Amino acid sequence: MSDEIVFAANTLSPLANVVIVCLGVYRSRQFYRSFVDPIYKSHARWLGFLLGVILISNLNNFVPYNTNTSLGNFLSFVTFPAIVGVVFAYVDRTILVAIRTDFFHRDTLHWGRVRRPAAVLLGCSIVITLLLSWFVPTNPPLWALICLYEFFLVTIVTLGYGAVALVIGARRTADRTFRRHVLLLGMALAAFVCLVVSFFIPGEDAQAVVSACISTGSLYILYRAVMSLSPLDSVTTESE
Repeated sequence: MSDEIVFAANTLSPLANVVIVCLGVYRSRQFYRSFVDPIYKSHARWLGFLLGVILISNLNNFVPYNTNTSLGNFLSFVTFPAIVGVVFAYVDRTILVAIRTDFFHRDTLHWGRVRRPAAVLLGCSIVITLLLSWFVPTNPPLWALICLYEFFLVTIVTLGYGAVALVIGARRTADRTFRRHVLLLGMALAAFVCLVVSFFIPGEDAQAVVSACISTGSLYILYRAVMSLSPLDSVTTESE
């Protein structure tokens, strides 16, 4: 694979991600200030918080940490588990809102029963992984690698389940604008799950290019999800 493509994947993609996320943060803040309905206002606040964490993670890519030390390795890795945790919390809230806007209030994929065990499992995996990144900075033993792979597997399963629940919940919500918003969120989450899967692609250059493309694509879909709230903004402004 040519050096130009790898350079674009490692440099230009993070820059594009920062621009997309900054626009998303700005728009979500605008929506938060204009919404009156507490459900949509809280939704916009959580969306802005999620985008803020993603922005910090992308800016973190430009910091040259010394990964041979415990602190450097921890700081270089901590943002990804943080994103996973915030994404799950935001997806959980979005699915609950989608259930509430469903005329029959159907429990999408039994999310009401699944959400707490999934949160506990994912939370434990995140804590274990963060501890490993601090205490085992270099040359991790086999058991540490197994714990790391377990974290990725739990992330793929829980967020993948959440993506399916979002898509199904979008079909059931009565609000057309919110339906499109939830559907785009489900697509963005599915792309994020594909990003985690791409970490296992053999070959460092190939993995970097594929991950960069999926990362930028998922953030663009997430930005479109933010912009899909514009009709709600117009309706809310008119109602005032």
